[in-house]
Amino acid sequence: MNLQRGAVTIIVTSVLLSAMLLLVMGSYRATFHQIKVGQNELKSRVNHWQAEGAIECLFTYIQTMSEDPANLTQGSSHAAFAAVQNICLSDTSRQSLFTKLDALSNYRLIYRFDGVDLISKTIVQLVGTGSGVIQSRGPLILNGSLEIWPDVTGKKIDGQDECVAIRYAQEIDYTYSGSGLQTVNPLNDGPYAGYAGVCHQSTKTNLSVSKNSASDPSKVHFKNDMIKDSSLDPFRSFFGSPRSQLNDVRASYKVIAGSKSNCDQLIANAFASTDKVWVQGDCDLGSGHALTLLPNTPRKLVVENGVFGVYSAVVFYGAMYHLYQPSTPVDLTANWSGTTSGIYLPASHKSSVAHFQAGSFVSTGGLILDLPNTSTYFFNSMVFKYDRSASGSGGGSSSYVWLKGSWSDL
Repeated sequence: MNLQRGAVTIIVTSVLLSAMLLLVMGSYRATFHQIKVGQNELKSRVNHWQAEGAIECLFTYIQTMSEDPANLTQGSSHAAFAAVQNICLSDTSRQSLFTKLDALSNYRLIYRFDGVDLISKTIVQLVGTGSGVIQSRGPLILNGSLEIWPDVTGKKIDGQDECVAIRYAQEIDYTYSGSGLQTVNPLNDGPYAGYAGVCHQSTKTNLSVSKNSASDPSKVHFKNDMIKDSSLDPFRSFFGSPRSQLNDVRASYKVIAGSKSNCDQLIANAFASTDKVWVQGDCDLGSGHALTLLPNTPRKLVVENGVFGVYSAVVFYGAMYHLYQPSTPVDLTANWSGTTSGIYLPASHKSSVAHFQAGSFVSTGGLILDLPNTSTYFFNSMVFKYDRSASGSGGGSSSYVWLKGSWSDL
């Protein structure tokens, strides 16, 4: 009897030990599984943050070195491409970092690990697509024929391009003559390299009557290529810096004093040694002949705190930014005294107009009129063929920003 009881005890104990062993083994396997999951998750996050860091590093390199992203495409032989790999990556045998041009001529920054693209983000050029050929913060007075070959926003309407010709903050006052105010199709390669398209009819103004934009709220006459933007503030998008850094921005340009008689020659002389010129004070181009002799290389011209005038046809291969924002209303009549162009400006406008064209000054890379408290007056016949490439790189420390929603909206 005692023997039987001992055997039962041994059997029960063995069963209990086996059950405990199974529980321990199961718990071990579950714990081991959780450890492996945790390690994989940690590795995944490490790869992710490594990818984000590399993308940020590439963007910073483009900013600080003013490097053209075209030199950083996959397999590029440019020295900058090799420099980026060495600076931004820890294991170039498994990692790669490069740019890729998309259909809208924007660049994507791509991080690749073991042949797989982990992260890619888009950057856009500051003076870029969709801003408008002419941008005006003050009243825009147009008198005569104006034909605009516009920019595009990148959006499609029934398969055709959404175009933008003028972006304005206050109003457009148009007086009809000649062929009127009209938007045609963009210049081939104008909005970006390789472009060849047409504007949708809803974004092609063809105005053959005198009209003020304020009296056309339903946009029967001024189509959707004429965009009213009350919050228009082109400074940061053009220069890459806030207005508070105006002095720093100016310091990156060749600064010259303006003149009421030979400003075109002074500007042409300055452009002989740089592609960025900043004119301070009144600047009258007269016939502007000296500017027509400049080679077709991208450049930027800024006129600050003065009136600007021209009375002849001038095609300026570059972008122009006219900056004048007095803290209080001013009478500009004295500024026009002694200028050749001022002879053609009606007396009734001399007190309020800061930018006057009696001829045709075509800034092919874009015309920015940052004149919130003064007016612009065009009294001419103009064909404005927008060519984005004429504006060159950005005016400030960075010519590119993150595409809104792509990475950061800051």
